[in-house]
Amino acid sequence: MAAANSIDENTSGITNFTGTAFNGTTTTQYNVIIGGAAVYTIASVAPSATSGIPLVSAGAAVNPTFSTAVVAGGGTGVVTQTAYSLVCGGTTATGAFQGVGPDASTHSLLYATGTGSLPAFSTTGTPYVTGISFDSGTNVLQAFAEGTWNPAIGATGSAPVVGYTSQVGRYSRVGNGVDISANIVLSSYTAGTGDVTVTDYPFTSAAVTNQSTAGFLDIQSTTFSASALWMTTELPSSTTTATVAQSKSAAAAVNLPSNGALGATSQLLITQWYSLA
Repeated sequence: MAAANSIDENTSGITNFTGTAFNGTTTTQYNVIIGGAAVYTIASVAPSATSGIPLVSAGAAVNPTFSTAVVAGGGTGVVTQTAYSLVCGGTTATGAFQGVGPDASTHSLLYATGTGSLPAFSTTGTPYVTGISFDSGTNVLQAFAEGTWNPAIGATGSAPVVGYTSQVGRYSRVGNGVDISANIVLSSYTAGTGDVTVTDYPFTSAAVTNQSTAGFLDIQSTTFSASALWMTTELPSSTTTATVAQSKSAAAAVNLPSNGALGATSQLLITQWYSLA
C-alpha cells in the first residue's frame, strides 16, 4: 500500500489529488495528464486518433486539445509544394500560400497579371523595365521603338499642293538616337513658296544650339540648281521638319526651291540618323 500523498502505481490509473490523498475517476489509457480546473485536481486530455497531431493551447482558461497548430508569423503549416515552383500569397478562398509554376519552357519569364490574380510564367509576354545597363549603371538604355511614319513634302513659305503615289516611312529608335527612312513618290505637284521641306519626322530633334543633322537623299525627276553636286536633308534642332539642301563645289549650299524644282513625278529616297530631345 502506498503512503498518503503519493501515487499508488499498483492501482488502475492516476486519480485526482485532494491535497492529502489521491481519489476520483481514473484516467483513460494514453490520455495526457494536465492540471484540472479546481485546486489540487488533475484532468486528462484524450489523444488524437491521427498520428503526429500536436497538443495546442486553447488559452489560459480552457484545456488544450490535439489539433492543427498555428504557425508563428501567420503561416498555415503548409509542408508540401510542387518541385521548383514559386510560392505566392493566396486568398481566403485559395489558402494563404499558392504555388506558381514551374514552366516547362526554358527562359520563361514571370509576369504580373494584375492585383486580383496570381502571376504567371510566359514566353510570349513583353517585359517592362526602366532601362538596361552594360556598365553597372553608368549609362542606361531606356528606350527602344520601331514603327512607321508618314513623310510629306512642304515648304518654308506657303504650302504646296501635293498628290502622292507613295508615302512610306519607317524608323528605329535606340535610346536617344533614331534612324529613319522614307520613300516619297509624287503623282501631282503645285508649287508653294520658299524652299522644299520634308515634314512629319517621327520624333522632335534634340534642342542643341547650332546643331543640324544631314541625311542622305536620292532624288529623281527634279530640276537642280546649276553646279549642284548632291542633295541632303538637313534637320535643325527642336523640329520635325527638314529642308532639302543642294551642295556645290565652289559655293555655299543652297536650299531646293519649292517653285521650279519638283514635278508631278519626282521621287525622294531618304535615310538619316539624328538625336532626339
